[in-house]
Amino acid sequence: MSEVASTIPPNFTGADFSALTSEAYMIAVKRRIDEVNQEIIEWCKDNSDYKADELLPETFFRLKYAGDAEKEKQACQVVVTE
Repeated sequence: MSEVASTIPPNFTGADFSALTSEAYMIAVKRRIDEVNQEIIEWCKDNSDYKADELLPETFFRLKYAGDAEKEKQACQVVVTE
């Protein structure tokens, strides 16, 4: 973060900051979607009752974590990194 902060010009506005953070979040969401899709594909290989293209992410997490709400919640989180 400090590396990013050091490159921000003095005239950086609130709108600029909003656009920057929105873009960072969207990149992180897209990355997490790709990760979840890959997890679903791998999980379905071991669970032949399910087809990856028919399994919604929320259903996948419920099946994978079988009632462990905390793990399910953590699996759904999106983390913005550099």
